Amino acid sequence: MKINIKKLSELSGFSAATVSNALNGKRGVNHETAQQILALAREYGYVPASRIQSIRLVTYRDSGEVFSDAPFFSDLIESIENESRRNGYETKLVNLYRREPDYEEQVEDLLSDTSSAILLIGTELNEADARPFLEAQVPLVLLDCAFENLPFQCVLMENENAVAEAVRYLIAEGHTKIGYLYGSLRTRNFTCRANGYRRALLEQGLPIADSFQFEMPVSITGAYEAFGRILDEGREMPTAFFADNDMIALGAMQ
Repeated sequence: MKINIKKLSELSGFSAATVSNALNGKRGVNHETAQQILALAREYGYVPASRIQSIRLVTYRDSGEVFSDAPFFSDLIESIENESRRNGYETKLVNLYRREPDYEEQVEDLLSDTSSAILLIGTELNEADARPFLEAQVPLVLLDCAFENLPFQCVLMENENAVAEAVRYLIAEGHTKIGYLYGSLRTRNFTCRANGYRRALLEQGLPIADSFQFEMPVSITGAYEAFGRILDEGREMPTAFFADNDMIALGAMQ
């Protein structure tokens, strides 16, 4: 169970303010109450934020294909490092490769370090491999992914709604035959984007034509080559496409 001041308040029956004061050794909390709260905090492995000295920025990679070419991730990492520095925290970059033989040991070492909070870029993360990170005894935030059944704090884009809005824009521009260039690697983000694409077409009573949907590698070069082969076949084409990511779009445009 994740533990924080609010949860300690619920477990102890004392107010959040009293719990906070006891944990920080402030006056105004009698000795017996403070000892009860501190004992409960130790029992549940509570780590006060004051002990966090650095931030571990973790990239989880399965195939690693989504990270290739994409400037999004380098920009994201640079922004996190800059903001951490401004707030007085050192950033330690950790690359987790799911297919490495010592992957489980690496995760265990990461979660046992109570001096570092964790920002986990989980673009390629699935629900099964996300579960062990619930055991983290330090603040942990997932970036670029979320799971309905797992209680993580998350920061991510509005994948489904944003794509639905993009497709509505194409429809407003007069397009009635809108294709879909979908990534061969099916991440959670891509699945949500596919839902947005289909939802917008269904809302407008437009057909979801399988003949206008093409699987693409998720890199610029891969998409360029794959889309070139499709064009060489002389198939009927839609008048517009939605692509799962920028790399597919750029490759197809080239």
